[in-house]
Amino acid sequence: MSDLILRIRSCEDHWRDVFAVSLQFNERMVRWNNESMSDQYTTNAFCSDVELTLADVQAAYDEQQSRGLHFLQLMCRKPLSAEIVERFSLREELVLTMMHDGCAEVWNSHPNLLIKDVQQDDIADAIIVFHLKQEAEALKKSDYAKRQILQDLVAAKKHPEYHWLAAYLDGEMVGLCHVLCHANCVEIDDLVVDEAARRQYVATTMIKYIVENFEGRKYLHADAEGSSRTIYKNLGFVIIDRCWEYRNTKLK
Repeated sequence: MSDLILRIRSCEDHWRDVFAVSLQFNERMVRWNNESMSDQYTTNAFCSDVELTLADVQAAYDEQQSRGLHFLQLMCRKPLSAEIVERFSLREELVLTMMHDGCAEVWNSHPNLLIKDVQQDDIADAIIVFHLKQEAEALKKSDYAKRQILQDLVAAKKHPEYHWLAAYLDGEMVGLCHVLCHANCVEIDDLVVDEAARRQYVATTMIKYIVENFEGRKYLHADAEGSSRTIYKNLGFVIIDRCWEYRNTKLK
């Protein structure tokens, strides 16, 4: 495994540590747990760099049930067997780690887009409003989305290397993303553009800003089956790592 991949994985683990506590679950799995967000799989997961067995996944399943949690999230560097996926009714998603390996000077961008950073600008309240607007209807009806946003903003205050960048057009926030810096790596995460502002190079302009203004190797994650993979590839991002995510949100 290359030093670069090790540093990127270290960056990912560092930021998980900001939001969750990691404990060795067994010889092959680490369990990340966020008590304040225990009702959602995004901050509670079992992670492994090696191939898992049926017994491993059964142990994780039983652990979730013993805690009264009705979901199972596995993040694996090695894919699970088809037998295990079927046995636990898991939804499989291949997530690609893509690193920027080119020049951003020739990218199309929006000349009037203004980028603000929560580390320097008073935009926390506007972030909450924008973020909630983008959430799915199911989350809007619960308090989870707002709890997550508030948790992230608290983390930003404690960690100056954790940035929320907001894009503005004509005084209105139209885009948002996280930038996480560690071990000379820069992770671009949770990039979202308001529907009314799409196809105006908002996302490209934000990524270009990050490439040109943050020191370190820039990388992001993309669904292997999603359209974003092609977009990032055209911007000069190359695949350097993979993670198979498995999820069951209806444990009995």
